[in-house]
Amino acid sequence: MSKLTNRGARASRSNSHTRATMVPQRSPRAFNRVVIVLITTFLISLLVFLLLREWRLVQTLLEEQRVDRDTHVRDLIHHAQSWKLMPASSRRGYDRALIQARAYGLDTKNVARERSDLGEPQDLAPGTTARIRRVARVAGSLHVDFQLISSSGEYTSGLGPVDFALKTPDDAPLHYCVTAGNSLFASQSVALCLDCSDSMDGEKMSNAIQASQRLLEHMPPGSRCRLFTFGNDVQATTPWTTDRDVLTEAASRMRPAGRTALFRALATASTELSDRPGRRHLILCTDGKDTVGGESESEVVARCRTNQISLHTIGIEGGDVDLSLLERMAAATGGTSQTAANPGAIVASFQELSQQLTEPVYQLIVLDPEQRLTVLQLQVGGSEGLSVEISASTALP
Repeated sequence: MSKLTNRGARASRSNSHTRATMVPQRSPRAFNRVVIVLITTFLISLLVFLLLREWRLVQTLLEEQRVDRDTHVRDLIHHAQSWKLMPASSRRGYDRALIQARAYGLDTKNVARERSDLGEPQDLAPGTTARIRRVARVAGSLHVDFQLISSSGEYTSGLGPVDFALKTPDDAPLHYCVTAGNSLFASQSVALCLDCSDSMDGEKMSNAIQASQRLLEHMPPGSRCRLFTFGNDVQATTPWTTDRDVLTEAASRMRPAGRTALFRALATASTELSDRPGRRHLILCTDGKDTVGGESESEVVARCRTNQISLHTIGIEGGDVDLSLLERMAAATGGTSQTAANPGAIVASFQELSQQLTEPVYQLIVLDPEQRLTVLQLQVGGSEGLSVEISASTALP
């Protein structure tokens, strides 16, 4: 009995000791779940960090892109503004700026307003034509004088830079401007050479005096003129002057005598004109051909071209006048040529010349320092306007 009691006591103590010394143990599955949670939390945090960083990077790039787009549009606007003297080019610049601004989703109000401030080319009267008066090269640029004439014969004035557009066949960039002047004679120097040989006696002389006086009276203020007469020799009957009374009074004293020193007269007058300011015009009225000798046609033309003198001729038929010679010299120097069929037509010829040279004229100036331009296309007016082809190869040196 006592053995049984002792054995039971030992078993009880052993069980009690075992319970007291046991350490709780976690299962492997629970540990794995903890590790997974920790890793997942880390990955989520890393992903959020990376997303935030990418979002900030995208925002920065978008901001830089917006700034680049604004800068691009502003650059286009500044480029368009730099062409204000050439409104056609400026309009194209603003159109490009508008297209880019719309593509970028930017505000286009300011661009559109500046574009509209340029205005649009005005329409020309139907049948308007252009008359090229002179093409010359001056100090690295091409100068073109032209007039616009309606179908009724009236000269068109009042056009501004917005009404002109210039381009080349290959659309090369051009720097140009168009200005409007009062006339080809305005504030210029004009030498008038009148034939006073024997053949001009009678109605020819009286009509030539009357016509030259009217021409001189209608020249714009500021034009300096000098009167030359020629027979056996050449006479400068007035100094350079703006006084119309002095000129018309000297013309009234002309008397025919002697032969025809035509080339000497042109040589003397062109030499006197060579150092005069502004545009230079030499007007010749004759009914004959040279009978004295002196300089040749080529020498006279060369001097006029070298000194940028436009020679305008009026040939009176009925004598031995060489009309083809007069036409050649006028064309070679950028001048005009008129023919009076009889003494009574002298006044009308002078009036036509006066109208051509005293009506409004436009001047196109194109930078061409390397003289590469050969053909230019000038658009006048709107889409239904006038297209004028200008040949730079015929320019006076």
